[in-house]
Amino acid sequence: MIGYHYTTEQRYKKIQKVGMYPMLESINIPELIIDYTKKGCIWVFKHRMTPISNLGMVSEVASRHKSTKIVLLEIKYDNSKSAKWLFEKDTGEIIKLTHSCKVGKTTFLGHVAQPIDIILEMIPPDDIKLINSWDLLELIK
Repeated sequence: MIGYHYTTEQRYKKIQKVGMYPMLESINIPELIIDYTKKGCIWVFKHRMTPISNLGMVSEVASRHKSTKIVLLEIKYDNSKSAKWLFEKDTGEIIKLTHSCKVGKTTFLGHVAQPIDIILEMIPPDDIKLINSWDLLELIK
């Protein structure tokens, strides 16, 4: 499958060399039976975003990682390596994960919740391609 991931330019330089590894800080959904904060995972968006949603994600990544240089990566991944069955603790219902963009505590208006896959294994550098990059300081000059 093909998916998309936003990160900083600095992280991308490392990813080019060693690939992308599941990060412990990647997910915080207390309703899940499995605590991925202890296992690690990679968030991958299933589709390219609309321009306004893209702006929200670039802003969120810049804010969260305190970086002005943001990149969008295309990720090729084996769907069997994604977390297929995520169950809510109390009801046992399957959760369809989406991501809503927040900058700080403020939800970015116009950003539509995006469907995601959670990848549980390393993605090799050959399966990662740079799609776009933004230098936010250059954009405001």
